[in-house]
Amino acid sequence: MLIGLRFLQGCWSVAPLTIGGKQGSRYVSVVSGSAILWKIFKAGYVLTCNASGPLLGPTVGPIAGGFLSDALGWRWIFWVLAAAIGILAVLALLFMRETYAPVLLEGKARRLRQETGNTNLLSKLDQGFTPKQLFYRSIVRPMKLLMTSPICCLMSLYIAIVYGTLYVLFTTFTFVFQEKYDFTQATVGLVYLGTGIGMFAGLAFLSWTSDRTLLRLGSRHNGELKPEFRLPPLMYTAWTLPLGLFIYGWTAEYKIHWAIPLLGTAFFGAGQVLNFMVITTYLVDTFTTYAASAVAAATVSRAVLGAVLPLVGLKMYDSIGLGWGNSLLGSVTLALCPVPYIFFAYGEKIRQNPRFQLKL
Repeated sequence: MLIGLRFLQGCWSVAPLTIGGKQGSRYVSVVSGSAILWKIFKAGYVLTCNASGPLLGPTVGPIAGGFLSDALGWRWIFWVLAAAIGILAVLALLFMRETYAPVLLEGKARRLRQETGNTNLLSKLDQGFTPKQLFYRSIVRPMKLLMTSPICCLMSLYIAIVYGTLYVLFTTFTFVFQEKYDFTQATVGLVYLGTGIGMFAGLAFLSWTSDRTLLRLGSRHNGELKPEFRLPPLMYTAWTLPLGLFIYGWTAEYKIHWAIPLLGTAFFGAGQVLNFMVITTYLVDTFTTYAASAVAAATVSRAVLGAVLPLVGLKMYDSIGLGWGNSLLGSVTLALCPVPYIFFAYGEKIRQNPRFQLKL
């Protein structure tokens, strides 16, 4: 029953992750349909704020859950989550409004047809699809992007590997710090602070540099704001991921003071949030109208690896140890460090190549 309910939770919780990426796009209109919800040069800051929840949740949750389960029992974790989500659902129903331009214009066209009796009035953005056809295209489009677009495919793979590695680390924290450093059931949740501090640092750095870098590079190219101008923050910080894994793995292997492994997790946390945010923003700016589909493709990829990799993580550590196990993961992330450099140099050519102009 627990597995079945977690399946349903995963089905519904993916909605804010994919829709949230779309809200940062320069192409989303407000309710009036006459203004832009977020301008392109503010999208980096907006997406950073939007991503703080799903990124910091896996850090804050275990800390609160550790003390809550120790004091009141594990069932209270679910009661608190249900209450929090219920409050957010009510607030969403009361205050959230539609912002997607095709839906807004279709609503206006429907009202005009009813008022005038003219059935020929159509939305400018109406593509003539039935709801069934539209649903089918919406399901197929992310998979088509993932399979046929080099940018979406490689970036989704990058973010998925990093995300899966994060959850592999999470599976080791409890037994590493309880067995090697004598943490209790309540205090072991505090070890997630290392990752959380790193994530906060990464978010602060990105919110400060992302939009400024975009504008600075745009000024050198006659004001043209290319999607590739989102990549420099990741280009210069991708090394923090393998560095954090090497530090955490080998210092925990030889039982060096607990603060040093936590420093390694902080480096990894900073690199992980930068990886997630820069790639998401790049996908949004690259695929514009189909940004939600591109973000959905990346979300599905990272969700799959986030579920699968922890299943083999503990066996890997049992076989080769914490040091070599994390070195293996660190080597994989190190091999992926050139990816943002490749797309910064050749991303525009790939986007303009007729071979990759997909019919979505």
